[in-house]
Amino acid sequence: MLERSRKIRPEETAAVSSSASLIKPIDVAREVVAGMGRGQFLILPGSGTKYTYFMKRLFPGLVQSVMDNQIKKVAQRA
Repeated sequence: MLERSRKIRPEETAAVSSSASLIKPIDVAREVVAGMGRGQFLILPGSGTKYTYFMKRLFPGLVQSVMDNQIKKVAQRA
C-alpha cells in the first residue's frame, strides 16, 4: 500500500512527508494494542509522531509555516 501511494501522491505531499521516518507495521500494531489496553483515546505510535504532535500543539504557526515553505519550494520547481 505504501509503495502504491508513493507512486500516486502529489509532489507536495512527498515534500512534507520527506522528513518523516517510517515505523514498522508490527511496531505500530503493538503500540495501538497497548494504547487500547490502557484505554487511551489518542495513540501516537513512534517518537517522531509524538514529537510532531506536541510541536504542532505548542507552536502551530511555526509547524504550519515549515510545511507551507516545503510546499512552496515544490510548487516553484514545477
